[in-house]
Amino acid sequence: MSLEEARVAVLGGGNADSSVQVSPESMDLFRVKYPMDDRAFEYLTSSPQDVQERVLSTFKVDQEQDDYSRAITGHVKFCMRRRRDASSSMVE
Repeated sequence: MSLEEARVAVLGGGNADSSVQVSPESMDLFRVKYPMDDRAFEYLTSSPQDVQERVLSTFKVDQEQDDYSRAITGHVKFCMRRRRDASSSMVE
């Protein structure tokens, strides 16, 4: 099963609903596909569920790497900013 197939099976087609739970198996598959250090994985797994889903569904890199920690951490931060910006614009 591919990472995308696992994501669709777990998330039901990529719905960005914040009630969606990203399974530990999906996170493990993501980590196998994109190796990262423990600190980056902890940062990802401690992020809100909707951010985790967004990272798993939108993370892309141009070239293969041995360690994706920096790229993943940067993408989590980007998704967190987008989440914060979206929530603040809803308040206004």
